Amino acid sequence: MSDSIEDLKKKELENKINLLKAGIDRLDSKDEKPERFTLQQLLTIVTIIASIVTIWVKSGEYLDQQQAAYTRTVNARMVQFVNQLSSDKEDERELALMMLSYFEFDAVPIFLYKLEKSSTGNAYSIIILIKNVINKKNSESLIGTIKHTTLDLFKKEMKKGILNLQVDALINYIQLLEELEVRDQELYLQLRNLVVDYQDPEIATKPAFAPIVNDFRANILPKLMVISNSSDLK
Repeated sequence: MSDSIEDLKKKELENKINLLKAGIDRLDSKDEKPERFTLQQLLTIVTIIASIVTIWVKSGEYLDQQQAAYTRTVNARMVQFVNQLSSDKEDERELALMMLSYFEFDAVPIFLYKLEKSSTGNAYSIIILIKNVINKKNSESLIGTIKHTTLDLFKKEMKKGILNLQVDALINYIQLLEELEVRDQELYLQLRNLVVDYQDPEIATKPAFAPIVNDFRANILPKLMVISNSSDLK
C-alpha cells in the first residue's frame, strides 16, 4: 500500500530537517576547526618565542662573559706593556710600544701620556705609532681629541713657572701635529697667543727669569710658525 500524501509530506519535511541539521553540523564543524587551529598556532608561537628568548638570554650572557674575559686580558696585557715602557732597556721599551700599537684606539691615551713625559729625542717613535693608528682607522674624531689635548697641555703649562715648564712635552705635541699634517689655523693661533702672552708667575720677583722666558718663546714660536704655514701667525 502506497504512502498517503500526508505521509509523503511528513517524510519530505523530515528530510529537509535532516538536511538542515547536517548543514548546521557542518557549520559548527567549520567554526570549531579554526578555533582549534588558532589555539595550536598560539601554542606554537609561544613555544618559538620562548625558545628565541632563551637563546637570546643565553647568547647575551655568553657574549657578556666573553667580553669581560677579553677586557680582563686586554687590561692585563696593556698594564704589562705600559710597565715595560719604563724599562731601562731600550729594546724592551720599543717592544712595548710596538705591542701597544696593536691595541689601536685603546692605546692612544697611553701614547699621548708617554709623549708628554718623553724627551724630544725619544718622542719620534711614539709619534709614528699614533700616526699609524690614525692612518689605519682614518679617524677624524681621534685627530680632534689630539688637538684638544694639545691645547689643554699648553694651557696647563702656561700656568707654571718657567723652571717647571715641560718644554719637551710642548715640542713633542707640536711635532705630532706636524706629522699628522694638522692645518687648523684657529688652534695654532690659540697656541701662539698662549706662548706670546706667557708670563712666569714669579717674574716680578725674579727678573732673572725674563731671559729664560724669552728663550722659551724663541724655541717654541718658530715651530708653530712652520707647521701653521700661515702669514696670520707671523
